Amino acid sequence: MHLKRTVLWIFAIIALAAAVFFLGWEEIKGILLQANPYVLAVLCLLQVGTLAMSAYMWHFLMRKLAPGYSFGRVFAVYLGGNFVESITPAAKMGGEAARIYLFRRLTSLPYTKLAGVLLVHKYISLLPFVLLCTFMLPLSLFLLKLPPFFIPAFIALIGLFAAVVILLRARHSSHSKGKKSSSSELPEWQQKWNRVFLFLKDAASQARTLTTRREQLVLLAISLCVWALYPLKVYLVATMLGLRVDMVVAAMATYSAYMISMIPLLPGGLGTFEGSMAFIFAFSGLAPAAGLAIALLTRLVTYWFSLLLTAVAAATLALGNNPLPGAAGRPDSLRGPPEGNGWVATEN
Repeated sequence: MHLKRTVLWIFAIIALAAAVFFLGWEEIKGILLQANPYVLAVLCLLQVGTLAMSAYMWHFLMRKLAPGYSFGRVFAVYLGGNFVESITPAAKMGGEAARIYLFRRLTSLPYTKLAGVLLVHKYISLLPFVLLCTFMLPLSLFLLKLPPFFIPAFIALIGLFAAVVILLRARHSSHSKGKKSSSSELPEWQQKWNRVFLFLKDAASQARTLTTRREQLVLLAISLCVWALYPLKVYLVATMLGLRVDMVVAAMATYSAYMISMIPLLPGGLGTFEGSMAFIFAFSGLAPAAGLAIALLTRLVTYWFSLLLTAVAAATLALGNNPLPGAAGRPDSLRGPPEGNGWVATEN
């Protein structure tokens, strides 16, 4: 697994270097030299704020199960998950699995409850992105006359979101309990699928009672702000470099690039994000070298700077036996979810 990951990293970096060489290193370097270090510092602070808002959504949900769990602890776990997410081509699933593992290790909460938190968080984080992509993709195809190769990525995104919604809305029949007595007679593969089914059923049940309607709306508003900040960073990068880019085009390029980079091909979408963004800017009339320069500098802030922060958090979590003192073994951390109004998509 480590060898495969290393090979993919090398391939991604070579592909990115080849794109820079092909489009003209001297021209790209000349554009990048226009960067203002003070503006870059502001962009990095904006990225920290984006990460903090994303971590707050996890903190809000985790407090339902562990009331004494501080934001600092959740932020550390969130960053640790982001590190895994940035170095694995797993459509963000690698980072989510790492967070679930860390929360389990630090709180001793059952995996079903933590998976329920994950389902709610995935719904909250994906819904605004799906809506933005649904609005922006037709604009990209018709206004910029892009080739339709972005459509499969959009279909994959819709499929992922639909799977989350189906899990949250599904009402499983109770008669399946009667089959447990004869489960030992089933083939091994079917027994495994039954265990997976029961786990997802329990996780979905936990998710449906985790938040109230008002709480879901608050979290959705935060998620929308997070996604709205990404094209703003791209626009600020382009403006800093002295390039004229329309805010709508910046949004099209940003959301399309993130949508493509979510396909589990290369670690952290390295190469696919930059190539997609440069491609869209080129179709908008910008020189290909300028479009790639914007993508490279954007990724310096949103990927490489974040990778440095998350690597520090991951190292901190990995080095200590209990790196977040007081997080494990707390009596209040084992409480179940409070009574709520039910899941917003399913109940009144």
